[in-house]
Amino acid sequence: MFAANSQLSSTFDFSDLRASVGYSFFKTKDKELGAGIGVHAAKYAISLDTLNAGSENEKVTAPLPVLSLYGQFALTDRWAVGGRLDRFSLNYDKYEGSLTSLNLDLLYQPFKNFGFGAGYRALAIRGKVMDARELEFQQTFQGPMLYVTASF
Repeated sequence: MFAANSQLSSTFDFSDLRASVGYSFFKTKDKELGAGIGVHAAKYAISLDTLNAGSENEKVTAPLPVLSLYGQFALTDRWAVGGRLDRFSLNYDKYEGSLTSLNLDLLYQPFKNFGFGAGYRALAIRGKVMDARELEFQQTFQGPMLYVTASF
């Protein structure tokens, strides 16, 4: 609780690291479909400072396991489209939550080991604790992305 006319300053830092392994159960020269298992490590650093009531800081890292489906399809020798879906869901006792990550990409490979991509990324994290009082958290990041690829 803060008094009226209190001055507040806050920060919210978020990072997400994804690592996974997969198996392509269908793979030809121009098509690939597969499934994988991995982890999304969501890291939060949150602070709230007031001039007269002190400050609060909290850092949390939440490693969440995910199951993945992915695919890539060549349109020509240089152009391809690809997609990936990572999903985790939990409903246990008083806890409920999910993580969904979606990637859609258009790839251009003008050179053997070097290319470019344009894509869309969406990450949705949701959590709920149903205890004496209900606490709920929802976070969504989404938007376009440009990138460079290199392979060896």
